[in-house]
Amino acid sequence: MTLQVDCGKVNPATGCTTVLQAETEEELMQKVAVHAKDHGIVEVTPELIAQVKGAIEEV
Repeated sequence: MTLQVDCGKVNPATGCTTVLQAETEEELMQKVAVHAKDHGIVEVTPELIAQVKGAIEEV
């Protein structure tokens, strides 16, 4: 099972086209935290985590 999250679906206002994939939710969330820095986000808040988890899809 591969999980993915489309950054543009988490926050369409960014216009970001990055799609991250991983085998586990933990690995995917680590990638999300690294990618968030590209948007100037230094602290991944519980609200952001909830948004991201809501956008995770199985592919």
